[in-house]
Amino acid sequence: MGVCNSTNEKENKPKVVNYKSKRQDTSMSQTKSSFTSKDKMGDYIISPNIAIHTPLSNKYKMSNEFLGRGASGIVSEGNANGHKYAIKTINKLSLKYPDVLVKEVEISMSLHHPHIITYYEVYEDLKSVSVVMDLAEGGDLFDFILKSPEGKLDDEVTLDLIIQILETMKYLHNDMKICHRDIKPENFLITIENSKPEIKLIDFGFATYIREDKKMNDYLGTPAYTAPEMISREPYDEKVDLWSIGILLFNMLTGCQPFSSDSYVPLEEQVCNKIIPFEAIDNKYLRTLC
Repeated sequence: MGVCNSTNEKENKPKVVNYKSKRQDTSMSQTKSSFTSKDKMGDYIISPNIAIHTPLSNKYKMSNEFLGRGASGIVSEGNANGHKYAIKTINKLSLKYPDVLVKEVEISMSLHHPHIITYYEVYEDLKSVSVVMDLAEGGDLFDFILKSPEGKLDDEVTLDLIIQILETMKYLHNDMKICHRDIKPENFLITIENSKPEIKLIDFGFATYIREDKKMNDYLGTPAYTAPEMISREPYDEKVDLWSIGILLFNMLTGCQPFSSDSYVPLEEQVCNKIIPFEAIDNKYLRTLC
């Protein structure tokens, strides 16, 4: 992996900030959308080969309670033929980058893997896009870590989940030629199968196809999990996902984040220069860092 050029000195005694302190809600924005619309209220943005233009209510009975709410839409529970689904409804007028949603839908609909969230159907009307997907009732991996004993996962659970994550990356990178570019605990939903947790990868808004003849150069994702190549604006390949998985593994085993800050610049400098005390992970010293 590449490293950043920085004039700042490396920390002699790096401090590991407690993973439980706050989420790193600092996702970088995509480049300006190429999407154009004469009339936002009147245009369909999803391919007619993918989107269904009949009312969602014709097939799904919606719950009155929301599973989640974001800046651009809500997630509700829907029921059809006795099966429960999570249905994400996005207000098209609130989208800053409609092409990000279009790409996410198109990529997600092409993926079929037990550890990737399944997009079953997409409905679109003049005002909104609704995505019907797996219902994962165990929350996300961030909360799963937070609620675990001692705020971290035991070795056996961590090993099982990391194997699932690496199998998922093998499918994405090798079979589908897709780089996710926003691997973080909030993007793994948890389901419980036979009393064991299983992951479902979500959020392909920053994903892109891998080209053998051309490396990527976009700076995006979530800085605490972003590889140094991105920060230093170097060309990079799909291995940036593996860097993010390494950060995730540290989170799972220790309950801590190796890089944490409330602002971008210090966080970027940490990613480039901070020395992580791996030798302290299995002893009491780590507790003083957290």
